[in-house]
Amino acid sequence: MKHMQRGYILFLTISVLAVMTIIVTQIFYIGGAYNLYVPLTFEREKAKQLALSGISIATAQLLSQDKQFYGSKDSSKEAGKDTKDPKDASEKKSDTEKLKDNPEKNKKDLLKTLLLVQNQWQEFNLTTPKDGIDGKIKICITCESGKINLNALYNISQKAFYSIDSKDTTELMIKMMTDRIKEFYKNIDVQIILIDILKKQKQPFSTPMDLLSHKKFSFFADTVFYVPSEGKKQEKFDDTTQSSKIYLADIFTTYADDFHIDPWLLSPSMQVLLGFKSDKKLKKEDIDMMLEKISLTDVAWDTTWDTSLKELYGKEYKALPKEIVPFLSTKFEPRVFSVVCYGKVGRIEQKLLAILERSTEDKGDVVMVKKIYWL
Repeated sequence: MKHMQRGYILFLTISVLAVMTIIVTQIFYIGGAYNLYVPLTFEREKAKQLALSGISIATAQLLSQDKQFYGSKDSSKEAGKDTKDPKDASEKKSDTEKLKDNPEKNKKDLLKTLLLVQNQWQEFNLTTPKDGIDGKIKICITCESGKINLNALYNISQKAFYSIDSKDTTELMIKMMTDRIKEFYKNIDVQIILIDILKKQKQPFSTPMDLLSHKKFSFFADTVFYVPSEGKKQEKFDDTTQSSKIYLADIFTTYADDFHIDPWLLSPSMQVLLGFKSDKKLKKEDIDMMLEKISLTDVAWDTTWDTSLKELYGKEYKALPKEIVPFLSTKFEPRVFSVVCYGKVGRIEQKLLAILERSTEDKGDVVMVKKIYWL
């Protein structure tokens, strides 16, 4: 019996060593995974912050002309001085008052900025010596006024389509646009589906994505938000190859004030559907000449389209679809914008889309973030 018990110490030792080996191995694997995961976590958080910083860049661009709003640093001191000379008093008008005297200039300054940056990627490369971080920010600004307002198509309370000048313009426009959307989705009668959704809607749409809650409209599920093409010109409408893409939230909006569509700021998908060719990149000098003799307060497109937007879109006024003409806004009053922001640090890229609202207050224009969608 004693002879049989002599080997238990060796067995116990080997068992303990085996357990310790397993524990050490697990610690090694966990530590290795941790060392790989932690840097990625830091990169992801930094990339998120850069994506959010893209909103600040877009806001700065939308307010870039608003330096006119603010007075000099010594304006508070000068305010207490008694100016008896009327000439001196007129010269010391606040910048806000000067802006109110010339609102047309403010509109043109904003339009110049938008025509230079809208619907295309803007890249900002960051380095540690200059910016404190190595990374990249990309933004693309589009205007909600250049899209079709879903809530201005059908009157839910009266169960009827909206009309302009007692004409069935809304129904005609829906038919024209859905026929063109149908070119991208064969064998899908987009018109019947959209009209059926509009008639069944019991409350205003909160976002264009509400359409995706209807199964028959799911063909847009993979193309919701517009993203500019990478490293090549924006795709154009092609009747033979159908290579272009259109995007749900780039055609429809719920943030416009009424049924009008701003022809200056048409979204890329709207341009594709209308057959426009917008690959020409305008220079600042071209934009200055274009806007020099045009009023943005009350535009008559039948006489001014060919001298302004023809160069931008490559189509004469007489070639426009007649169904869209009544919807073209004669005033330049953009208020809501969407901006796609990418932030990249190392191997990680974070993406978002933000809805920005531009409004006027006593001290000038401000931009507020209405919604953020992480993509």
